[in-house]
Amino acid sequence: NIYSNVPILLAIKPADFVAQVMALPPENRRTALIAFSQRYSFLNQTPRLIPEVNWLAEVKDLLDEEVAKLPVISKYALTGAVNRYVAEPLAAAQAQVTALATTPSA
Repeated sequence: NIYSNVPILLAIKPADFVAQVMALPPENRRTALIAFSQRYSFLNQTPRLIPEVNWLAEVKDLLDEEVAKLPVISKYALTGAVNRYVAEPLAAAQAQVTALATTPSA
């Protein structure tokens, strides 16, 4: 993937991204979110992606707002996907950013 270490998602407004995800058929929403589970796993090796962490935080907040509007069954399914593929990677990325900021340069 030629964009694996390029902060290309910053070119997309978080609200536009969330609108596109929510416009997908329910069975495809999870697939759209899976990319986040690995994208931010190794920020020490891909520091160019650090600016996307705030973008992802905004996406998560907007997804949470949209999920709250869904019927119970849909809400349950998408909440699981948001937690697993957005919230957990976001928390890990934020922890990495903090660790990188407090690590002295060699």
